[in-house]
Amino acid sequence: MEQYHSTIDDFKGHPAYYSGPNGKAFFSTFSSGGMDSPEWSDWLNTWGRDMYFVPDFDDTAGFNTSVPAWWYHWNSVIDGVMSW
Repeated sequence: MEQYHSTIDDFKGHPAYYSGPNGKAFFSTFSSGGMDSPEWSDWLNTWGRDMYFVPDFDDTAGFNTSVPAWWYHWNSVIDGVMSW
């Protein structure tokens, strides 16, 4: 994930960069990248959680069936979900 830091840093404050409803830079993914909740949480903490995080975690167990355990597991990490 470190390879994305310079790209995100370059664009997140740009006026044309989309912001989420909390005014923070919108950030999404195409998958979980095989990382779990603690790993994503650690990565987000490196940014001071200064982004609106709406990933596509449809590669994680329970996403497609929206089981309550999935939401419990990811709730403290995500601001929303999407699927490309």
